[in-house]
Amino acid sequence: MKAYTLTRRELLKGAALASAAGLLAACQPKIVEVEKVVERVVKETIIVEGTPQVVEKVVKETVVVEKQAPVAAREPATVVWWFGWNAPAQMEAFNTIAKNFTDMDNGITVEALQVPTMNDKMLAAVAGGNPPDVGVCCIQYTGYYARGVFTPIDDYVDASDKIKKEDFVPGLFESMTWRGKLYGVPAAECGPRFGFMFNLEHLEEAGLDPENLPQTWDETWDWHTKLTKKDDAGNLAQLFLDPFFGSTTAAALAPNCASLYPESWGFKPWDGDTMTFNFDNPQMVEAFTWLKTMYDDIGVEKLDAFSQANPGGRYVPTGAMPAGLRTAEFVGYYAPGELYVSAPDKRWVAGWCPRPESRRNIRYQNVGGHPAYIPLASKVRDQAFEFIEHLTSQESIDIIFKATAWLGGRLTGYDPNRPDISHLPALKWYLDSVNQAEEMVPGYVIPNQAFATTQYQRAVSAVQYGDKTPEQAAAELQVAVTEDLAKEFPELLVQ
Repeated sequence: MKAYTLTRRELLKGAALASAAGLLAACQPKIVEVEKVVERVVKETIIVEGTPQVVEKVVKETVVVEKQAPVAAREPATVVWWFGWNAPAQMEAFNTIAKNFTDMDNGITVEALQVPTMNDKMLAAVAGGNPPDVGVCCIQYTGYYARGVFTPIDDYVDASDKIKKEDFVPGLFESMTWRGKLYGVPAAECGPRFGFMFNLEHLEEAGLDPENLPQTWDETWDWHTKLTKKDDAGNLAQLFLDPFFGSTTAAALAPNCASLYPESWGFKPWDGDTMTFNFDNPQMVEAFTWLKTMYDDIGVEKLDAFSQANPGGRYVPTGAMPAGLRTAEFVGYYAPGELYVSAPDKRWVAGWCPRPESRRNIRYQNVGGHPAYIPLASKVRDQAFEFIEHLTSQESIDIIFKATAWLGGRLTGYDPNRPDISHLPALKWYLDSVNQAEEMVPGYVIPNQAFATTQYQRAVSAVQYGDKTPEQAAAELQVAVTEDLAKEFPELLVQ
């Protein structure tokens, strides 16, 4: 099915169906002027039998005063909440959170809906002026921020006694901010994005030391030669690593997940201050060259066949990692919990993602997360934010973690010694890494994020299949994303 696309004009038309004024009006006390009769005592002098005497008397007068009008009883409201994740444990956790909030008897009912292909559905709903009241996950966030179709929530957060920015992991709120305005609160699946995770049994079988994992790309290549196994026909019997697989690499030009290869080679692919991309550089060429070397040795057709024979990723037992057919993956903190469910009989170890030799001693990490946001067309924005306060509370974070091992955005969850992760030793490394990294990388707030991500993937594919040289791929990627930015958001480039 063709993906639903939407023009800038249609998005703005949908946003215009909502009133942008007075976002907090319904929850603020109203001050009115009223007339009030007051009494005061005055003194005056009178003549009694020729003698002046001072007497007091009470006079009444009408004055105008300010008064706080009584807040009318709030009408019952329904908050429609969309989320994109669809695993049974995830849906059960989110439905529990919605029920708990509804049961508080505060006049608000939350309808929790799992929405497949959420970005397409959100585009259509925004254009039609009928989006959900709260969304979490799985859309091209910055495009919505830049087009002004989500509610700026700075005033809500500033007035909240439940959401304080200092209680959250540094950098998360920045990744949800566009041009000085905040559009989301870190809500679900927040945590360290960069990790190199290994099947411990494979390392033991190959005689490799799990205490000395590869730190550079050259060392990673060496491990690839020792852990990738092929049959006599060249088919993959065991794959060490697919170097461009998963969100950390393949779909990582996002606010909720930075891109591993640019960060490893020490450059930023996007500069939000100057609104410019930076892909056409020697570091990107070097990264593409390393990828080509790996794919040439693996064999792209053999890799395609291997992937088709082992579908499902980390989530199900048939995936290559749970099935014990792939050794390693570049992946975020969520993997230990997912693999604990899909492959409970296997053991895992995690470490730092590789760097070039020139950056050997620079360990880098990215903490990202999915915001809870309020479309501007919501008619119950105040109640929607009340639900966001509940959704991002420690109570809700604990429910989600128990079901999925996903972290929330609050700092309280980042204790590597917390007792509830004793069954996930690899997760301890991820939590430790937040404090040990020399570079903490923010997510990218790129307005044409969807296009840029697609072009980045195509550039890697062109290198992978030998259609372009690394130099050509980097140069053409730079041109494509720059031209699209000027086409989609010409107003951002006006000096």
